[in-house]
Amino acid sequence: NEITAYQRNQRYTLTQSRILDCYPQIKTELESLKSLFSLCEITNLFIPEQQPFLLRVFPMLLEHLQILEQHPQKAKIIQESFKIKFLAYNGLLAHLRHCRDCEQKISTQTALFSLFDSNLTCLNCVPTKTDDNQKYRQISINALKIINFLRSAPLSLTKKLIIPDHNLQEAAQIINQIIEFELGRP
Repeated sequence: NEITAYQRNQRYTLTQSRILDCYPQIKTELESLKSLFSLCEITNLFIPEQQPFLLRVFPMLLEHLQILEQHPQKAKIIQESFKIKFLAYNGLLAHLRHCRDCEQKISTQTALFSLFDSNLTCLNCVPTKTDDNQKYRQISINALKIINFLRSAPLSLTKKLIIPDHNLQEAAQIINQIIEFELGRP
């Protein structure tokens, strides 16, 4: 959108608006529409209105919308990419490569993921007794690789990925649990 406004007494008055791009391809498939709403909802839930932080997140949101428009069939991957990059940008997602206790690289087939601090624990360092605030969930090495790749890879590579549904679904479950934990609700 292109917006024209004027400021008076520390308030802005909108005088004109023009739509520059309405993303018609996103509207053609239910899966891409679902992803669109998810991206907007996450942005809305985590960033209070009139926060300058929104201006830094907006280009990332716009980039994901543009890729979603060009590749609506990749809606699930694009949606998870946005969530992961958004959480990382907000400091809510640690680098998931090493055990937080022994600092060894996770190389086995599974590890434990802690929602309390969004970190990993290898199977050798599994706590014998966890307090009530700690929530652990098993995560496969494939889901870790997906999360780490989507976190660091440019979106131009993300749109080319072919990820088995069960691996993407596992990564999405972890990311959704982080979001629910951080928001304090599902």
